[in-house]
Amino acid sequence: MILVSQNKVLRLYILYALAIIALFFLLTNSAWAAEGAIELSISPPIMRIALSPVESWSSELQIINNSIEAIEITAESAHLDIAKGETKAKFSPIFLSEKEKKATLSGWITLREKTAIIGPKSSVNIPFNINVPSDAGPGGHYATILVGPRARFTGEVLPSQVAVGTKLASVIMARIAGDVDE
Repeated sequence: MILVSQNKVLRLYILYALAIIALFFLLTNSAWAAEGAIELSISPPIMRIALSPVESWSSELQIINNSIEAIEITAESAHLDIAKGETKAKFSPIFLSEKEKKATLSGWITLREKTAIIGPKSSVNIPFNINVPSDAGPGGHYATILVGPRARFTGEVLPSQVAVGTKLASVIMARIAGDVDE
């Protein structure tokens, strides 16, 4: 009788030991996976500015790398369109042709640097200018500057490869002076 109960106790100890070992491997693998994670932030996330036709305005975005590895980033401007008829404002970036872009705020933005390498636990500033043309229409104009890590391919790069990634956005809401017909 004592032998049977000792056998059960031994099995329970083995079961607990296996559970602890499995938990250890699960937690350490999660920590290793997080080690290569990209952690970026952008400041400021929103800019509200008032401009006039033919006016120039300069500023910069700060991109912060909270990762433990250096990250190569790219930056680009995109037009923002406000969804009509929605109860909440929804912004969606739209990539326009160069000709279409010249008539929008995103076309008036000049990024002085489109790529940068940010060291671990450090930041870089991305300077930009907005040059409002003389024929800019009055009222609200919207754009975003999108910043994200450069796509990384391993091995041979093929024409059919696709990369999926995320980008941070700093939204620029510009009010151009003048009489607006509503």
